[in-house]
Amino acid sequence: MAAAFDGHKSVFDFLESKGPDISMLDTSGDSVLHLACQGGNTALVEHLFSDSNINLKGDEGRTPIMAAAFYGHKSVFDFLESKGPDISMLDTFGDSVLHLACEGGNMALVDHLVSDSNINLKGGNGRTPIMAAAFSGHKSLFDFLESKGADLTLLDTFGDSVLHLACEGGNTALVDHLVSNSDINLKGKMGRTPIMAAALKGHKSVFDLLESKGADLSMLDTFGDSVLHLACEGGNTALVDHLVQF
Repeated sequence: MAAAFDGHKSVFDFLESKGPDISMLDTSGDSVLHLACQGGNTALVEHLFSDSNINLKGDEGRTPIMAAAFYGHKSVFDFLESKGPDISMLDTFGDSVLHLACEGGNMALVDHLVSDSNINLKGGNGRTPIMAAAFSGHKSLFDFLESKGADLTLLDTFGDSVLHLACEGGNTALVDHLVSNSDINLKGKMGRTPIMAAALKGHKSVFDLLESKGADLSMLDTFGDSVLHLACEGGNTALVDHLVQF
């Protein structure tokens, strides 16, 4: 399984010649095929593929083609797609193949999958594909989805905006593109503002940008935690040093 996950086909072939049980699943429920799809070696995936395992659900209810999408392996994805998998399936959290591809960050793969019918589809935690791209910090992918008409006004299940998720993702250029006077202090999940999200994740450059735009540092979240409390959780010493002086 380790050889499959790391994409080492020659090592896999050697081990297979010694007679291991390749039908076994790991603790999470992933098969050797799932792990090979994560590893990205197309030849190995071709060797392991069968009609019986193409739609097998593994860890987090993800099929092999979902694993390929999440890890951004387009050649593996293309091979599996040619074999007729069900790409309409959702994982345990309700995420589609497109959502996972947006996390994976492969532009060509997202371009292949996106359509007018799924561009604003809500998946896990009520997040759309462009939210997934923002959360993962993929700005070029975000820009592409925005150009296709993705709705930037939607909120996820917890009330987080695309800006909140971009602040968690840590891509400063993306946050700069999104921030406005109307949403800079918007409260989302747990009553946290975008600058709180940046502090909790330890993204100082994002924090500095939001502060320069006039974000309110005096606000508290639902639990009464300040930006300093959250920055201490985030663990960025320079950010904590900056805040503790206030």
